[in-house]
Amino acid sequence: MHPAWGPRLVEGGIQFRLWAPAEDSVNQRLANQSHRMNQAKDGWFEVIVAGRPFGQEYVFALGSGPVVADPASRCQSQDVSGPSIVINPESYQWKTTSWKGRAWPETILYELYVGTFTSEGTFLAVIDKLDRLAALGITAIEIMPVAHFPGERGWGYDGVLQYAPHRAYGTPEEFKALIDAAHQRGLMVFLDVVYNHFGPEGKIVSQEVVYQGIGGHQCFSGRVGLFKTNLKERSPMTDDMMTL
Repeated sequence: MHPAWGPRLVEGGIQFRLWAPAEDSVNQRLANQSHRMNQAKDGWFEVIVAGRPFGQEYVFALGSGPVVADPASRCQSQDVSGPSIVINPESYQWKTTSWKGRAWPETILYELYVGTFTSEGTFLAVIDKLDRLAALGITAIEIMPVAHFPGERGWGYDGVLQYAPHRAYGTPEEFKALIDAAHQRGLMVFLDVVYNHFGPEGKIVSQEVVYQGIGGHQCFSGRVGLFKTNLKERSPMTDDMMTL
């Protein structure tokens, strides 16, 4: 398994990592400051920025010219092509720490689309409806894809930033609050995900990659190679998609 990518809390700062095997150099830009990233093995670039710059915007400036969002962004300040935001993944305080789930035979599933389930179309607005779902006998909700996709509203099947909840729905902390509130009411939470393709806008990809699994069976395919890679085999992106 490759080391984690995306912003990661480390002693004395935050580590940023990017897989860009076709690039000779990459700079990370954070709060109007540029940090040259160190080139590591296997196409990785990494840098540790001192402090805890939570809430600050950042991008990656590739040596070949493009300035891009973090493919492992946890939060976007604008749309999928805009800057990413450094968040504190440990800031949310879970209330239902003893939640263990429910037995599968108890499952009565309700699928919902955050964008139209309420007039507000947000994670927090869904919370106000959970008591009604529980009263109906629902024991689980399945949330349609929330990975950040272009524009304000859509079904979510054209997501391109797999780790960043769609900004129109709310922040990562608000998404956690929704999950927490569901668990408080005895509701399981399932997430509808799309890992076999990206949407046409905002994807930081350029090369077809096919991962051949056990026995030669094709178990993952899609435009998932980052930054003009010539790889025709497993990559950090395919590893992440296969192990999430």
